[in-house]
Amino acid sequence: MAASALMQFALGVLAPFITAEFDITRTAFGSATSVLFLSGLVVSLAAARLVERWGEVRLLRALHLAIIAAFLLVALAPSWEWVFVGVVVMGLPLGVGNPVTNALIVHRVDAAVQGTATGIKQSGVQVGALIAGLSAPAVAAATSWRIAAAMLGALAVVGVALSARLNESPLPPEPTSHTPQRHWQLPPLTWYLTVYAMFMGWGVSAIVAFLPLYAFEDLGMPAHLAGLLTGVIGLLGALSRVAIGVLANTAQQLGRWLIVLAGAAAVSTPLLLAAARLPHLVWIAVIGLGAGAIAWQSPAMITLVRLESQVARSSGLVMAGFFTGMLTGPLAFGRLADETGTYAAGWLAVSAAFVLATVLSCIAAYQQR
Repeated sequence: MAASALMQFALGVLAPFITAEFDITRTAFGSATSVLFLSGLVVSLAAARLVERWGEVRLLRALHLAIIAAFLLVALAPSWEWVFVGVVVMGLPLGVGNPVTNALIVHRVDAAVQGTATGIKQSGVQVGALIAGLSAPAVAAATSWRIAAAMLGALAVVGVALSARLNESPLPPEPTSHTPQRHWQLPPLTWYLTVYAMFMGWGVSAIVAFLPLYAFEDLGMPAHLAGLLTGVIGLLGALSRVAIGVLANTAQQLGRWLIVLAGAAAVSTPLLLAAARLPHLVWIAVIGLGAGAIAWQSPAMITLVRLESQVARSSGLVMAGFFTGMLTGPLAFGRLADETGTYAAGWLAVSAAFVLATVLSCIAAYQQR
């Protein structure tokens, strides 16, 4: 999971270096992240079929090989267009990462500790953010952003080695009816989580893509310190995901977690605007965003693992909603920043997305009582 999500964080923390070399606008830069999530969205809709056809282990190996190829394409890109080719290739691991790992947990992990396993697994995404935030800007400043990108792609080599130790085994049949459910036949819970994920994705994508650039341009932080913000968000997000996973082993109702996490993100985002006058507030905002906006996938995926009979299909649909938000967020945020000449409208839009997610999760929790 760390490797499959690494590209989105790599683009964010390397933004000052990449935009300077290719001389591109913030709208153009945001479009690369949007293309990344468009590719992931398309793949996620076919994730269940890929899991069924390839099997969990072979798909996991292919995922890591695709990551290596994607980062090499970006690191060697002679032009901005070649960066797009790399992010399109990254769509395979991004789209199948959650469905294939959720299927692994359902079929290979004891039910008593599936919450912990899911929390640890989901923390991998933020471990990727931590690695990118702490290492890539410093390496890029000392050498070049291309070397930093190649270094990040090398993380997938570890994944190839670890997946090689897993034994191939046939995928156990999921307890479904004689004919598999289509996406539109899935339970209402899956659809609530899908729309919730879309709003959360819209806000998270803007944070990941533009927070380092905002800190660099508007708050006057050096590039390596601006990138560190992403690393801190990643660390807090990882800790929150693991903690929620451990608590979920005994908790019966996870809906309230979705409300609290979205609400914390909605409250924290406006602090980024206030940081223009009171710079220390950016760190308070980072705490709320790391523990709130980033942690939602843990309770959402645990819910799917526990309650949905077709976990790969449901996970793919929820992640498709997330990627829908992720692909539109950076492009819209970049356009708002370019048109207004300030980041203020973008951060207010991000906060509004988190408010909508909070309202939706409250409605869903009430209807499930």
